[in-house]
Amino acid sequence: MECNGDNRCTKKVHRARFMSFIPQGIQCIAIKDGEKPLKLALARSDGSIEIWRYMQRWCQEGVIPGLTGTSYRSLIWINDRLFSAGLHGSITEWDIKRLSMKASIESGAGSIWCMSLSHNRKTLAIGCQDGSVRLFTIDPELALHKVFIRLDCQIISIAWHHDDDMIVTGTDKSMILLWDVNTGSSNTRITLDEFQQKTTVVWAITIMKDKTIISADSLGKVQFWNGNFGTLISAFQCHQADALTLYLNKSENILYSSGIDHKIVQYQSFSSKDSDSVKWVKSGFSTRGHTHDVNCLVTAEVKDHYEMVISGGIDGNLVINKINGFGLKPPLKVVPFPQYPVLSHTAKDNIILYQKQHSLQIWSLGSANENEVQDTVANTVTKLHLKDLPVMLLEIKSKSNNNIVCSAISPSGVWAVYSDCKRTKLYKLDLDRNNSNVIKSVALGNSVRNAHRMCFTVDESKLILATADGIIQILQVSQEDISVFYEYNIANALKDFGPGISLSCSHDSNLVAYSDQRGHTFVLDISERKKYCEMPKFDAQPMCMSFQPNSHVLAIVTIDNQIQLYDCDENELTQWSKEYIMHGIPKDWSRSEAMVHLSFDPSNCSRIMLHDSKALYFIDLSKPIPSVDAKLSSKKRKRKWTKTVSEVPAVTDNFVIYDRYKYVLHADYLSDGSIYVVEIPPLSMLESLPPILERKTFGT
Repeated sequence: MECNGDNRCTKKVHRARFMSFIPQGIQCIAIKDGEKPLKLALARSDGSIEIWRYMQRWCQEGVIPGLTGTSYRSLIWINDRLFSAGLHGSITEWDIKRLSMKASIESGAGSIWCMSLSHNRKTLAIGCQDGSVRLFTIDPELALHKVFIRLDCQIISIAWHHDDDMIVTGTDKSMILLWDVNTGSSNTRITLDEFQQKTTVVWAITIMKDKTIISADSLGKVQFWNGNFGTLISAFQCHQADALTLYLNKSENILYSSGIDHKIVQYQSFSSKDSDSVKWVKSGFSTRGHTHDVNCLVTAEVKDHYEMVISGGIDGNLVINKINGFGLKPPLKVVPFPQYPVLSHTAKDNIILYQKQHSLQIWSLGSANENEVQDTVANTVTKLHLKDLPVMLLEIKSKSNNNIVCSAISPSGVWAVYSDCKRTKLYKLDLDRNNSNVIKSVALGNSVRNAHRMCFTVDESKLILATADGIIQILQVSQEDISVFYEYNIANALKDFGPGISLSCSHDSNLVAYSDQRGHTFVLDISERKKYCEMPKFDAQPMCMSFQPNSHVLAIVTIDNQIQLYDCDENELTQWSKEYIMHGIPKDWSRSEAMVHLSFDPSNCSRIMLHDSKALYFIDLSKPIPSVDAKLSSKKRKRKWTKTVSEVPAVTDNFVIYDRYKYVLHADYLSDGSIYVVEIPPLSMLESLPPILERKTFGT
């Protein structure tokens, strides 16, 4: 525990580092072609699929919950449709609007190692465990179209030629095969080198318009082959272990490869002046992005003439490198934290609920000696000795194979609830530091829906469930019975509704607000069972929101980190928001990542705290808004020699940034006005991952 005693605020901060977070590795990435702003889908090792969009900063539009036992190897966008395939042996189409499965078909040939889309965007080709290549049509629905001749091997990688009359595949038996799509037979076979009588696995493959084949294999080689004659053109030994992934840009003049040694290598082609031949050379590399195996690579144009290399791997980070000056500058990392709440707390006793993949952990925070708090010196951060250590009171494990989607704990700690993609479960609790247990699991009827977001009202009489298909369900909660109190169907009012982003209840338990990915925000009157108001639609996606204590003012933060305060009673923006819009946002504020949580200080309702994965941000509504050029960060910065002291803007006492934490999973106010920060140090995440590739160190 720490106590911050500077001249801006005096707060006790529970710096919680005892909660474990295991990052889920990225298995594959797919870019949606022609979409502006940039949109991508990625699959993680826990079976979940995330939809991300780049709008000045990276934001998570939605998460399709995973199922234990699913392992995705390929993701493909076809217009607005998303398809996946993996080792569980099926091709699945996903409903992006409702974040659920739309259709699925079995391969009929065991595990699917790879999937590729024809250039006419009409046929999917998959490589299977039984050694066969199978073609599936996608319109009007997924259907098996053709099965190629089966071979005694596994098809690990696959790619279509530009004319769609040829498919090239890599196998686990040191072979590259070229297939005639019309006959379904192999007409060319290329044999690769082997090492110590072990077969070579071709992990990735692609083919150019001139039928040059490019392969990446388990020997760490990237090789270029003549597709007409099956002869080797050139080879690069750029990786110390398996090369797992390749990506060729659309112009076919830049190639990227990576693998177990987590080094991303760039190759470029050059035309010879004396002949029409093309020569490939290694032109750059980057080793600073990942700590573990890199499983996938893509390139994308974020803005006009501004391209990036996006990669993902076992460490779970989404790493972005600029193509211009590749490897010369540090990459941008998007940490694998969810951008939706996975922690909630009670209104008393400092009890925290932590949502994991298949369980709920309930913790009691530690407490400090009050005499130490009173002796805190101004302008210092003092570490306090704990009188009581934090302790895990209870762990509720899900019996389902589905990942938990959302959860909540009631203000008194009597109720805990969670939902997966199939059902909602409610538990009555008896929490005590010495002896905690679940009194009973409350049976919920078939009318209770599975939720995408959920929360309790402050008086605990209602449980609010927001579903992914646009229904807000309000349950009446009592010791005797749980019943449906009211349902509101957003889909009836809006045809273009999106997945829910945030859900918040007012402190008098009368209003509940719901915002979606498309910028809509609805406020419902719980007691009157009707829509109370609808906020103007934002151009940017809302990220988080909260009601101000003792009022019906709703604070909303959007993806561009703009803050709006809306008076639901007056149905208009507050005076502070109007001045904020006219005044403009400070430059330092706009440089931050996407803010994922917002809360008001219960001891002073004019103070707001926000956070992203790297810092806490504080706003005081009672103080003037700082100028656009004001220095906000509390971290010391290097002063430019070209400026005199009078030209350096002073540090403002509003819009304060505390960037001393790394990384912040969640931060919120407790009922006594103290703050708890759940911090996940980078080293603790690395310790939860598999060992990295051993390398020879200079001098050993």
